[in-house]
Amino acid sequence: MSSKCIRDTVNKVKAKYQESDPYRLAAAMHIIVKKLPLGTDPNCCKGFCMRECRKTCIVINSDLPEIIQQIILIHEIGHALLHQKTLQIKCFHDFELFDGVSQ
Repeated sequence: MSSKCIRDTVNKVKAKYQESDPYRLAAAMHIIVKKLPLGTDPNCCKGFCMRECRKTCIVINSDLPEIIQQIILIHEIGHALLHQKTLQIKCFHDFELFDGVSQ
């Protein structure tokens, strides 16, 4: 996905919801956010996004610092927006937040 497409999507979401807090943004988008302890190991799952029964759910690793949890949430909201069709087939697991080779 091109960076222009991502920027355009972000700008549309910002204009539509007028919300900068990731938790309130997810709520406004009817995305369920859950926090679960997934470990602190460097290779632990940071979070994931899935869609089932027409509901989008994001799970965030509650063992991470709050600021990292917010970054993970924003990242997963991006998956929910940009990969809607793929989410119906599989969920996105993020083990490395800034891994340049993963989708």
